[in-house]
Amino acid sequence: VTGQLPAIEITPDRVTVAASDRIGLLASVAGCLTLHRLDVVSADTATTTVDGSAVTVVSCRVQPRDVAGPDRQRLVVDLTRALAGELDVNAALAARVRSTLRPRGGTEREAPPPRVVWAVDRATDATILELRAADDAGLLYRVAHALELAGAHIRAARISTLGSDVVDAFYLVGDWSSAPERAAVERAVLAAALPVLD
Repeated sequence: VTGQLPAIEITPDRVTVAASDRIGLLASVAGCLTLHRLDVVSADTATTTVDGSAVTVVSCRVQPRDVAGPDRQRLVVDLTRALAGELDVNAALAARVRSTLRPRGGTEREAPPPRVVWAVDRATDATILELRAADDAGLLYRVAHALELAGAHIRAARISTLGSDVVDAFYLVGDWSSAPERAAVERAVLAAALPVLD
């Protein structure tokens, strides 16, 4: 990764952002994509050191909800503003969700409750929090934001959508051997993973 940051590349089915590493980067990107009616089908994050500084690349495979797709120029502007802290993604997304909520009709498939599985990657000693949940608009943003608020820094993530379900693996920085700390983060993630209903 070279040149001025953030660097943003948009293709019809992928959005890639390279930016200085910071807590909340994945949440900001995911939230902006949701604001622009892009569903994240899969996402990968990786952090490297460039000229002594940590740079994170977030690469999301996306699927537009509209045939026309997003306004690329507006998406670049919003991503740049969000990464600079000039766009309150949380407030904008909350307003968008409120405007699009649909009442439950009773005919929808009852989704199983979300669940969290903890694991350790033997190759890197990274602690992995894996979330299995029903897919929902804004889910990746809500979960990544919940991790940020709970003090969990995401070193890398592997996000996969399998039909109507997701399997999201978050590789966390630091020692997560404390059961109470894990429990607190798990509660925050499970609450964020619940479907948004009116």
